[in-house]
Amino acid sequence: MFGILGLGFLLGMQHALEADHIAAVSSIAARRTEMGDIVKHGLTWGLGHTLTLLVFAGVAIAVGHAIPD
Repeated sequence: MFGILGLGFLLGMQHALEADHIAAVSSIAARRTEMGDIVKHGLTWGLGHTLTLLVFAGVAIAVGHAIPD
């Protein structure tokens, strides 16, 4: 189980460091002047990503689907 979670974490980090995410985050941060605003916006964005994953995973679990081998 920890292996799958670790792989998911590493793939998520790779995805977060792709050029489109870096460009989006840097443009958001450049428009804000206070560190608290930057952090709050980043946490909101991250929460949105997390909730989306939880909803789709919850639906997949509820209907009994799994990733095929």
